[in-house]
Amino acid sequence: MLLLQAALAGLVLAACLYHLLAWALTRHFVRAEASRDRLGAEPSGSGAWQAARRRLWPSVSQIKPIHRLDGELREALASFLSQDYPGSHEVLLVRRESSQELTSLFEELARAHPRVPLRLVVGGGPGSNRKVASCVLGVEHAEKELLVFSDADMRAPAGYLRRVVQPFADPRVGLVTCLYAVGRVSGLAAALEGLSDADFSASVLVARRVEGLSFALGATMAVRREALDEVGGMSVLQDHLADDYQLGHRVAQAGWKVALAGVVVEDLVGRPRFSDYFWHQVRWMRTYRICRPAGHAAFLVTQGLPWSLGFLLSTGLSPLGWGVLGGWLGLRMLTACSVWRSLSGTPAAIWGVTAPLKDVLYLVLWVSSLVGTTVRWGGRTFRVLRDGRMRPL
Repeated sequence: MLLLQAALAGLVLAACLYHLLAWALTRHFVRAEASRDRLGAEPSGSGAWQAARRRLWPSVSQIKPIHRLDGELREALASFLSQDYPGSHEVLLVRRESSQELTSLFEELARAHPRVPLRLVVGGGPGSNRKVASCVLGVEHAEKELLVFSDADMRAPAGYLRRVVQPFADPRVGLVTCLYAVGRVSGLAAALEGLSDADFSASVLVARRVEGLSFALGATMAVRREALDEVGGMSVLQDHLADDYQLGHRVAQAGWKVALAGVVVEDLVGRPRFSDYFWHQVRWMRTYRICRPAGHAAFLVTQGLPWSLGFLLSTGLSPLGWGVLGGWLGLRMLTACSVWRSLSGTPAAIWGVTAPLKDVLYLVLWVSSLVGTTVRWGGRTFRVLRDGRMRPL
């Protein structure tokens, strides 16, 4: 019994150390980037200096694949159009089908942002992943040096495009990605989504510290044309579920560096139902198992709740057992609130107190990911194959 108690206590300690490390790395990331912002403030300068500075920034094509036209799409798109970027850049909206609503949205955005070239591209392509099909079409129409793909439900803060492009000053960098967090919460399901985002973004910082970055996040995938061509273009991902992971991984395998931009975009989750949250996380967990099986297995080590409950039971509900359980719950809620607040700067991070509930749901999701192969995405159901490709059902 003593051996069992020691093992359970060790697992609780390992989970505590992981979340403390994630918290420390998140705070360091946010503070380091804030300090860099202050040191990197650019003087206004003369007109000639401003013109010369603009020539130093590579030209950028922002490609926005669009599926749904509801929610906060207009706000999200406007944030990418209002970037104060010194170099030449354009924005391409890509959608599989045209509609009057889409045309009206395009015209409204074009009138509101006349200084940024905005183009609408309509059409489909082969493959199970409709988002990738839109990206392929966007690349065909893009005219600039760097290609920046980003999910349509993300809102970019001021200075986003500058911060995404800056790492490309290193010629070895082939792809840049960025973290994301929920800034506004409309209810419990949105809060659980926010907790999931915060935990994932923090885990990316841990992975970068431990093993280096070899994958991308769909919130932003900025890539050199040369690197994209070297890995076969976006079309090679047309049947993959985790196109963001696959693109970053292939770029890294080709010998390029994958960098993390010093900016966090806002995930506009709107007013999701609990079922929306659940099926979204089922898709994420099953994708995670296929793409990063070692990380998927190590997930259990970071979950202190089952181990602290096991320790409590193994000690016969002793005061020490209750102390271990209470200590874990307090640490988990405190670090969850702090990580979320650091990434998003929002008071909504107080919802981090529901972290134990999210952990229980994630344990259920983890188990389900071991036995199921189907996911729901964009109103369609797919079967995910062992190599990460998907087939519609």
